[in-house]
Amino acid sequence: MKNIDININSILEGTIYKQNAHLYTVCVQEHMITCSLSTSYGKSDWNKTSKKKKGRHADYKDKHAFEQDKPITGDRVRISINADGTGCILERLPRSNTLSRRSSVPMPGARSRQQLIAANIDQLITVFAIAEPQPKWNMLDRYLALAESQDIPALICISKGDLANSEQPVLQARTG
Repeated sequence: MKNIDININSILEGTIYKQNAHLYTVCVQEHMITCSLSTSYGKSDWNKTSKKKKGRHADYKDKHAFEQDKPITGDRVRISINADGTGCILERLPRSNTLSRRSSVPMPGARSRQQLIAANIDQLITVFAIAEPQPKWNMLDRYLALAESQDIPALICISKGDLANSEQPVLQARTG
């Protein structure tokens, strides 16, 4: 591992490696630092709304705008280091791309939203078992279409070839 200067209040850049609820694991020069969002995260002039609003999303036009701006796995971020060695995410750097899906609509008449999954993706690799469980080819179609819409190169990896039925071809052209 490289030596990095991790002093209290140091500002470092890293990549979000993992997110679990409101905690993020940020990789900074091969070091993993547990971070949370800074209380000042997202308080820039471009997204401020009326000062009458109160609560966690008060600085955003709506909760959806806050969710779209929140950091996700793959985002490059700037963090500051706390006295206990944890960090605070201060800023999300610009994204080159995102992988997202439409969220389910809970009630009739409600609008579906985009749910962000990951950012700054170099390559999408979909891994499907040929058997046990049976592959869901429609899901593969959706992943490939999503990757193509974002200009993300995609690979398909088929695993468990030893479980394939020898009397039937592993991959065959589908109709319809």
